[in-house]
Formats: sequence, structure tokens, C-alpha cells
Amino acid sequence: MKDLNLKTVLPYGILFFLVLYVIVVSVENPFFWDTVQLGSHHSTYYFQTNFESLVLPNRMDSGHIPAFGAYLAVVFMIFERSLLISHLAMVPFIIGIVWQLYQLVAHFFKKDDIAIVLLMVLVDPVILGQISLVSPDIPLTFFFLMGVNAILKNSKSWIIASVILLSLTSMRGMMISFCFFWIDILHNKGDFSYLNLKKLIPQALKRSLLYVPAFLLFLGFSVYHYQQVGWIGYHEDSPWIDSFERVDFIGFIRNLVIYAWRLLDFGRVIVWVIIAALILKYKIKLSGNKDFRFLWMATGIFFLLFPINMLWAANLLGHRYLIPLFLLLSISVAYLLFHSRLKNRHKNLLASLWIVVLFTGNFWIYPDKIAQGWDSTLAHLPYYDLYDDALDYFSDHQIDLDQVEGFFPTAGRIDDFKMNGDVRVIDGFEGTREYVIYSNVNNISDDQYDLIHGSRYAPVAQFSDLGVYITIYQKVNGEAL
Repeated sequence: MKDLNLKTVLPYGILFFLVLYVIVVSVENPFFWDTVQLGSHHSTYYFQTNFESLVLPNRMDSGHIPAFGAYLAVVFMIFERSLLISHLAMVPFIIGIVWQLYQLVAHFFKKDDIAIVLLMVLVDPVILGQISLVSPDIPLTFFFLMGVNAILKNSKSWIIASVILLSLTSMRGMMISFCFFWIDILHNKGDFSYLNLKKLIPQALKRSLLYVPAFLLFLGFSVYHYQQVGWIGYHEDSPWIDSFERVDFIGFIRNLVIYAWRLLDFGRVIVWVIIAALILKYKIKLSGNKDFRFLWMATGIFFLLFPINMLWAANLLGHRYLIPLFLLLSISVAYLLFHSRLKNRHKNLLASLWIVVLFTGNFWIYPDKIAQGWDSTLAHLPYYDLYDDALDYFSDHQIDLDQVEGFFPTAGRIDDFKMNGDVRVIDGFEGTREYVIYSNVNNISDDQYDLIHGSRYAPVAQFSDLGVYITIYQKVNGEAL
């Protein structure tokens, strides 16, 4: 009983309640955002075709190994195809994230500090937002943490396992493995004070053998995929081709600004404020023991290398893509805080401020014309009931959905969202139907926004809750565009 102090028990209690609450309130929420394609479309295709083909149809093929959709399809075959089963299929990975994170934090922090550091890390809105979804980033985060722990322990078998599992999740999984390779080399084979290249290069070549199985798996799938459909990664008719459009120099600079914004967004600015305060106010130096150097070396490598394959494209800098960097950064700054010479009450005050400000990120909602990552906070949770209210409005007013059009992620077949057998479809916006359904979760262009909010359309119904809203518009006098 002596060890059960409030500082230890309270954060564990809050953490347990928070994670459990997010799981429970989300357990029957429809598929949302990119999970419609990566979770619902992929799994439904495999489930309905009984895995007759490993390669997906072009309309839903993302180019990487579709293991996540295949996993869900297998779960459906064992139980049933439903929202409940889809969300429950995520629970083992969510538990795995908490367990692997506990192992990682326990390596770097004193026993009395573990609970509050866990809460500081897991209260991140992007992590909570993803936990509420049937998302491939949940297993990816689990495999990432598994890999970090494996490198720390120099466990070759677990390094091999983690990078193989990462290669099955997405292209980003391969980029994580690429970052792991350099972290692994520097931590287990390098010398932080002086890198002897004559020794390091042969050691790196030998160590790279641990990463060969994952590379061969990825290469084998890519060759097979190319033989079947004639392209790798993406193709000219891809629904997401605009996201992969290469940017010019100005676009690259713009992406750097967005990258910086992502590192500050949804309350994460408090992390940078605390590190600045520790360095400037308290004269804490960025130096320390081997554990400290490992954390900042790993964070630096992910900061520099991980976004390389995102910065060249028009729209590949989603918040969820940066979860590995967010995790490492949070742990690194927390390490700096709790291993500083500050008085305990000051440490606890800053940690509490961190938790409160970061949690408020779940309530950050930008004006309509500023796009935001709705899948990366809990702010989107009211959307699902509002979506049902809108569908009820159409039914109550005997409006067929073939008269309605909308925007991502509202447009689409209802069954793809709800897995309820409802094959009705809301088509994508073209300006030709009588009704338009719009929500502030739709990140649309300014031109589209101005069009539906102009004189050609009039709002006939609106449903709102906690800053999220859905408005139904009707053409004025049935005017065609």
C-alpha cells in the first residue's frame, strides 16, 4: 500500500478510463475518412470474393500490401461483417500499443513517473482520434513501438518481426523500417562520440541482413502487383492521384510550413513551449546519458528522414502519418523534463499543463475554409449522429438519395460506412443534383464552398453538435448548373 500514492494511481486511472471511454463510445461508429477505403472497401472486397484475388481493383487499390483489409476480412469470416466486429478487431492492437508504450517508458523513467508520462503521451489527440477508428494506423503504431523496444533491447528476432509487420501495413511502414535501420546502426553498432566509418560500414552491411526479409516481402509483392496491373505505388487514373502530384519548389516550401504546423497543431504547441522553457529559462542542455542520446537521436532521424516521401507530394502530410514522430518527440521532451533538476512540484505542474493543453486539441475546430485533420482528433465524434439525422431528413421528406450529392467523406455507399446492407449512394458533388449535403468535416475547395453557399443554393435543414454540423442545401428554383 505504501507505493500506492496519488501521483501513480491517478494517471493510471485517468488513462484507463480515457482509452476505455474512446473504445466504448466508438464501438459502433461508421467508417470515416480514409478508413472507408483502407478498412471497409478492402475488407469487403476480400470478404465478398472469398479472397479470389490478392490484388484489389484499381478503384480501391492503394498500391501497398493490403494486409489490414485482409485481416478484417478474415475476422469477418470468423464472426460477422459488422461495425461492432470491426472495432473489436482493433482492441488487441490498442492493448498492444499501451503495453509496448509502457515497456518503452519504463526503460527511460523512474517507477513513480511512468504513469504520468504514459498519460502525457497517450493524451495526444491524433492517437485518441485514431483509436476511435478502424484504422490501419493502430496496428502500425503497435508495430512501430514493438520495433523501438526491439532496437533498445538489441533483440534481432523482434527487429525482424517488427519490420516485416510494418512492411505489411503501408508504404509508411517501409519508411519507418528505413528510419529503424539507421537508429539500430547508431545505437547498437555505432559510437555516438565519434563514428568510425571504417568500422561502421561493414557493421551496417552485416546488420542490414535483419531488414532483408521485410524488403524481399515488399519487393516480391511489388513485382507481383506490377505483373497483374502494370503499376507500382499509384497510377494515372487513381482516385487519389491529386495527392501524389509532385510539387515545385514553392510547393515544397509550402509543405515544410505544413509540416511545422502539424508539429504544433491540436495542442502540441505546449510540447515545444515546455522544451523551450527548459532550455532557455532553466539552462538545461541537450546532453546526457546513453538513454537521453538514444531518444534524441531517434527523434532527430524521424524528424529528418521520415517525411522525405511526404514533402515531394501535394497532399501526403496528414497528421496520422506523423504518429511515430509525435510519440518519440513526446517521450524525449518528457525525459528532459523529468530528468531535469527542477523541483518535483514544478515538474508535476508542467506535466499537468501539458496534459490539459494537449487534450484541448480534441476541441480545436478551424473555420470552414481551413482544412483540418478530422480523423486525427475526437472532434469528429458528433458527426456520426448528425449523418444519421441527415439521412432521416431525406427519408422523412421522401427525398431519394439519387437527388443528393456530397463531398468526401460523406459521399459514397451507405453500406461502406455502416456495413448494414444499405446500398443507397450519395454521389460526389458535380452541381447537377437538386440537393447537396455539406458538413464542416468536408475539406472542400474554396470554389466549391462559395458555390454551395452562394445564391444558387438555399439551406433547408441543419444539424449541429459540439462545433460539428451538417447542412442540407437545395437548389433555388431547381436551377441547373
